[in-house]
Amino acid sequence: MRTRSGRSPRVGAVARIGRDGHHVAMGLRDLISTARRRRRLNPRALPDAGPVTAAGRFWRLSFRWSGTASRSEYWWATVHVGLLCGAASLPSALARRAERIRAQQRDAAGEDLVFNAAVGEAVTREQDELLRSDPAAVRRWKEARPRAVQLRDDLPNLLQILVGIPSLNLHVRRLRDAGYSARTMLWSIVPVAGPLLVMIRCSRRPAR
Repeated sequence: MRTRSGRSPRVGAVARIGRDGHHVAMGLRDLISTARRRRRLNPRALPDAGPVTAAGRFWRLSFRWSGTASRSEYWWATVHVGLLCGAASLPSALARRAERIRAQQRDAAGEDLVFNAAVGEAVTREQDELLRSDPAAVRRWKEARPRAVQLRDDLPNLLQILVGIPSLNLHVRRLRDAGYSARTMLWSIVPVAGPLLVMIRCSRRPAR
């Protein structure tokens, strides 16, 4: 049986299903595109950003070099990085302090022990003289320690590497918001005065 247009009902039904499926697929694509646009962070400066928001933008905008950052974003992110670095350094610092106290107590008790700052442990005086005179001995000593101790001591350095690019990105965006070029970051290679100058410029009000 055929319709007036010359098609069979089955062919017409298949055509309608194909058109409806195409419309559904287009609608789903639009919904996904809209959701992605809403999830994408705006790289422009966010005034009055709180600590959680600033920390989130610090990590999520790590490779968005075209935006700007407000003063609140900059300072809260700086506090965030400082707390992370402090927490990473705390286990090693506590362990070194405990070793120093142990060396002092055992030395006072008559044992031949001193604290060696290069390896952060209590050692004998002969070992201390060797470690002070031979850098290769320090390296071998550190490599012979358990993996957990090596990771504890290397954690601050690993964290500094991890936050390196996000921190550079944050400074570049803050300088741009304050009206300075990203080349201002070159001043940071100058000891003491360079980083201080960069910090002062990052503290300026947004350029109008």
